[in-house]
Amino acid sequence: EAENLRKSFGIDRPLHVLALSAQTDATLQSLAIRYAESLPSLPFADACYSASTGRSHLAKRLSIAASTSADAVAALREFTEKGASQNAVVGDAKSIAGKRVAFLFTGQGAQFPQMGRGLYESSPVFRRVLDECDEVLRPRLDVPLLKVIYPDEGASTPLDETSYTQPALFAIEYALAELWKSWGVVPSCVMGPSVGEYVAAC
Repeated sequence: EAENLRKSFGIDRPLHVLALSAQTDATLQSLAIRYAESLPSLPFADACYSASTGRSHLAKRLSIAASTSADAVAALREFTEKGASQNAVVGDAKSIAGKRVAFLFTGQGAQFPQMGRGLYESSPVFRRVLDECDEVLRPRLDVPLLKVIYPDEGASTPLDETSYTQPALFAIEYALAELWKSWGVVPSCVMGPSVGEYVAAC
């Protein structure tokens, strides 16, 4: 039933984050120049992944969200020429030191058909967790979870029935939490009302 959804495995995410860091402002500028020169010849998604996971996270930081290497290069050039860019976030590790992250999970009432569809199509982590939830719930639900959340165009869905709403919200929220954790964003505290409390407990 959910096989049509799984066929979209190869869809890429719409934006990638290029995260650069250096010890000083001057070396961050130099690094940005080097990346602006080399990005056009590299696979953009791979370059972003390597910059985020293969380099140390130092004191001075620059992050750019872009869909293509050309967009990233334009933001890098704007940063190196003006010291800032509309499409870049510049920060200092000291400014975020000691800040804590909280995850708040919603209760019933936030559901809607196709929620998280873009993430399901573009994120292997998000998709894996939703697929696992779908598999675990197959013996317990008359309609498979993925068909409830992602009904065929024009088809009705029992998503607003409590027996489907709650597992659907749990699965989406749990998949989102696992996705954030896979990116290195780990909460200091978690909370949520109703079904959100179960996600927080997990």
